[in-house]
Amino acid sequence: MLNNNSPYIFPLLLAALVSLIIAFYTWRRRTAPGALAFGVVTLAMTEWSLANAFQWASAGQEAQLFWARTRFLGAELVVAAFLVFALQYAGRQEWFNRRTALLLLIVPVPILLLLWTNDSHHLFWSTVNFDDSGSFNMLSFTFGPVFWVHTAYDYLLLTLGVLTLTQVFLRSPWLYRRQVAALLIGTLLPWVANMIYIFGLSPIPELDLTPFGFTVGGLVMAWGFFRFGLFEIVPAARQAVIEEMYDAIVVLDEQDHVVDVNPAAERIIGHKATEVVGLTGAEMLRRWSHLVEKYRHVAELASEEIVVDREDGQRHYNLRISPLIRKGRRTGRLIMLQDITDQRKAEKELRHSQEKTLTILENLEDAYFEADLAGNLTYVNEAFAVGIGYSRDEILGRNYRHFTDPGQVRTIFEVFNTVYRTGQPNIAMEYALLRRDGSKGIGEASVSLVRNEGGEPVGFRGIIRDVTDRRRAEEAIRQAREAAERELEIGRRIQAGFLPDVLPEVAGWEIGYFFQSARVVAGDFYDAFTLSRGKRVALVMADVCDKGVGAALFMALFRSLIRAFAFQHYSTSLLDLITNDDSLAALGRAGKKRTALPTTGTTALKEAIALTNNYIAQHHGHTNMFATLFFGVLDPGSGALTYINGGHEPPLIIGRNGVKARLEPTGPAVGMLPDMEYEMQETILEPGDTLLAFTDGVTEARNVRGAFFSEEQLLAIAAGQHDSVAGLLDQISSQLHGHMAGTEQSDDIAMLAIRRTSDTPTPSPRPERKIANLLEQL
Repeated sequence: MLNNNSPYIFPLLLAALVSLIIAFYTWRRRTAPGALAFGVVTLAMTEWSLANAFQWASAGQEAQLFWARTRFLGAELVVAAFLVFALQYAGRQEWFNRRTALLLLIVPVPILLLLWTNDSHHLFWSTVNFDDSGSFNMLSFTFGPVFWVHTAYDYLLLTLGVLTLTQVFLRSPWLYRRQVAALLIGTLLPWVANMIYIFGLSPIPELDLTPFGFTVGGLVMAWGFFRFGLFEIVPAARQAVIEEMYDAIVVLDEQDHVVDVNPAAERIIGHKATEVVGLTGAEMLRRWSHLVEKYRHVAELASEEIVVDREDGQRHYNLRISPLIRKGRRTGRLIMLQDITDQRKAEKELRHSQEKTLTILENLEDAYFEADLAGNLTYVNEAFAVGIGYSRDEILGRNYRHFTDPGQVRTIFEVFNTVYRTGQPNIAMEYALLRRDGSKGIGEASVSLVRNEGGEPVGFRGIIRDVTDRRRAEEAIRQAREAAERELEIGRRIQAGFLPDVLPEVAGWEIGYFFQSARVVAGDFYDAFTLSRGKRVALVMADVCDKGVGAALFMALFRSLIRAFAFQHYSTSLLDLITNDDSLAALGRAGKKRTALPTTGTTALKEAIALTNNYIAQHHGHTNMFATLFFGVLDPGSGALTYINGGHEPPLIIGRNGVKARLEPTGPAVGMLPDMEYEMQETILEPGDTLLAFTDGVTEARNVRGAFFSEEQLLAIAAGQHDSVAGLLDQISSQLHGHMAGTEQSDDIAMLAIRRTSDTPTPSPRPERKIANLLEQL
């Protein structure tokens, strides 16, 4: 059913038709900057106007409500496309990309969803009323909070687009300002009409005046299309093409008034564009009136070389005058002046010294010079002049000493004198050139003697290669290397402070180490320290993944955490409080009774590993730095060793007859993942036994052929006879260095060994009796 009595249907269809015609015109010029986006704007206007027309043409409430919702599709699209158009028209295409497009959809998409589901929440329209009491039916709305969010967002985008076009308007010459003015007026009219409707200022409250604003604004834009050539030459294109041209450009209109002047032309005529726009060509070129008269009535393309006297001398220009034709009618003229002064001068020089220009002189990147016997420069190439910042005219005829570092003038004189006396060229001497700005350039110069046809010396010629940047780079690299070496040396000293060079001295035990980093700083580390007031000895051997500075920093962190957590969580057991070292030794020999007693140091061992693992994994997991780590707590009296092996190379227990056991991993590497489980194990070091812990830098050391030192070779050494820890470590290190002879060490090498040299003294019966009594009471 149609709402045939509505008087607004035809004007709305007319508005849609105008927008559609503009869209068609824009599509034909879609390659111009912003044209495609503007086409989307006009199509969205068409959809908005058509939806309004269909709403008023519908008699039923549901149909009108459907078209009322549909028109917001165009409303959301028109403002987003307008902002994109403004950016592209202003030459800021880089501001619009996929990310910008997604940002522009963040608000409209939820708003449209809320609009189409308004019946369930009434956030877009608080109330919707249908009035069928008049001559035609119509809807009326009370706007909800989402509608005002939609309005604020659309107005924000419109404001940004208008401000962008306003900037283009202010920066553009008068000819292009009329284009932008048409766009701004055509944009602002629908905006004003929309504001009148939204804020209830319309004489017809329920009629959206925005499409009618589209009609009037579209007509203004259409006038801009056909009158000012909108999208044929936009200001952004003019900026890229005309402003940056080296040649001078002057544009005249039909009445020979100046409408545009580029910076190159400003420099030639000696006036700013703002001073000459609006003047006639004759008024602007008053100094060259003869040229104005000569070319006043030129209707076709004219080209001629002219010579103009200026304050800085004669300049040669290639003058081109061409008519501007639009739709078969001359709308103005384009004057182009191409400065060919340097070209003519070069041609003259080529004629006078063809022999020189046929060789390498003018094409050399290096500076070339010629001087007479007195040292006065008679010829320099372009590279020479540019290198010291003078023109050739300022250089020629002057003595070399004017462009030489004063401290080197005497040295250069002696070089020239030697070349003159011996006739032999001087090759690759250092030449310090003095530039115009007072800076010095360093060059490598070669100088030879010039002779005339009779063989008599008449002057010198030379080539200077500028090595200033190379010398600076070399100096910068040298300073950087020295600074890095100083920093690394500081790091090495700091790291050395973390590695104990004096190990604990324990009665009946011998402890030794060997450490050799692959670089200045290392990622491997060892440690040995006492717990429980000297009654226990902690032994640590670790290998942080990777090498160099990063591994060294984590080495310090791991070592500090292990020590800190071990001391923090160490709890002296009941056994420590009521016994001394002698009694513990006796219990160590007591066999099964020893294993039944509480083990001292297990808390420190377990907590140190667990807390270190969690701290590294939680706070530094993103670095992917972890360490394989062996941590054991030794009871010197009994020889009991409680340990956790976190993914490290299995330490060896070496007895009098060779390797007795290997302490395999009891858990993963430390620091990989939080809350990992680590199992504690216990073993006994009997008199004569040696515990050898090492990193993979030992077994994976390579020789010149790339072969590993290998675990088999290490086990063969361990199986031999060794009277001391020092003897064992010396033999391993000696064979290691022999294996690596002639190669660079690829990984850090660390070894820690502890040997039980004798049994501990027999405990006195009194402490032992105390323990027995205590156990009976328990």
